[in-house]
Amino acid sequence: MAVAERIPGLAGKIAGKQIDTDTGALSWAMQRFTALLVGIFIVVHLWLLHFTAQATSGEPVTLISVRERMASPWYFILDVLLLASLLYHSLNGLRSVLIDWGVGSRSGKVLSGTLLVIGILLLVYGIWALIPFTLGQY
Repeated sequence: MAVAERIPGLAGKIAGKQIDTDTGALSWAMQRFTALLVGIFIVVHLWLLHFTAQATSGEPVTLISVRERMASPWYFILDVLLLASLLYHSLNGLRSVLIDWGVGSRSGKVLSGTLLVIGILLLVYGIWALIPFTLGQY
């Protein structure tokens, strides 16, 4: 048996009980997919902020320059996709850890629903915080 196959059973034994820690193939695949997206979006984000002509011009970063950059729909889309990927990846990882610990073993749907609501609220809040930059209100 591979080490990866023994870890969920070990987590259940540590908690004092053997639990079913199956979090689903879709959850597993989405965790890997969002990890890839987060990596790509962070590299693109850092590239645009530090290595483009505007970033290397020597001019200081000001609120006006941030507002001009954020006025581009591409920056807005990049930031929203980065935020969504990070939220899904982190909350799905938290869900998997909590299920491994036995927290959601009886009420997995309640745990998943609660984390989904938290994720949606955080995404809406993040988008709400970005909108004034895109509209030039800052």
